[in-house]
Amino acid sequence: MGKIILDFSTTMLPDPDNHVYGQKGKIRFMYKKAKDWKEAMQIWCLNENKKRKISDKPLKATIAFFVKRDRDAHGSGKLIMDTFQGIVYENDKQFIDVRFLKFIDKVNPRVNITIEEI
Repeated sequence: MGKIILDFSTTMLPDPDNHVYGQKGKIRFMYKKAKDWKEAMQIWCLNENKKRKISDKPLKATIAFFVKRDRDAHGSGKLIMDTFQGIVYENDKQFIDVRFLKFIDKVNPRVNITIEEI
């Protein structure tokens, strides 16, 4: 097991796939709710990890979605990977193992994110 560089849970779930990124012509953009989620998580991470060095090592991520109803979580996973780039790790291309897990939890929807160096 490698060094864990990020391990947290939030009840602020990112929007489902079809509400993260859009495209108009050749221009790809992020929807406002997704952008707001990304900015909130970045602010949290910067406040919690002021002294942490940005990792340049190969990485492994486990992103577990606990959702109220069945939904596609892959695009939300990409949003999560983009969110911590440049704050926790240099670039999301460092990931050599990424696992998206999905569970139904109608009482306590959340996302758990664990990122570790390999």
